[in-house]
Amino acid sequence: MSEETQIDETPRVEVEPLEMPDILVVESRDPSKYYRLVKKDDASVSRREAQGYKVVNSSDKAGANLKEIGSSRCVGDLILMEMPRTLQERRRKAIDAKGRAWKGAVKEEFHALCDTLGMKTYEEDPTDRKRRK
Repeated sequence: MSEETQIDETPRVEVEPLEMPDILVVESRDPSKYYRLVKKDDASVSRREAQGYKVVNSSDKAGANLKEIGSSRCVGDLILMEMPRTLQERRRKAIDAKGRAWKGAVKEEFHALCDTLGMKTYEEDPTDRKRRK
């Protein structure tokens, strides 16, 4: 008994993947400003305004690809907001510094607790076996 293998002779067509436009891209950006899309509810907008953001007006060039609703630029339930890049960089540095301080405090607290329990602690690589100073 011989089995015959059927080979599919159907020609194959190579299809390029369909590229969908990214509707969240902000076109015509001002390089001196930082942009963010924020939920349109009052609480979110108020929180961002307290952080230094302001709503981008529809008369501004930034976000020309987004829909104009009233006097602002929107996409779905998001509204376009901006802040000066210098302010955003200062905020980012402050947040990073706070995170590093928190991480260092937790690390020191851990080492102190281990010392009180009589446990050895090692920095970074435990295979080095370098005792923490």
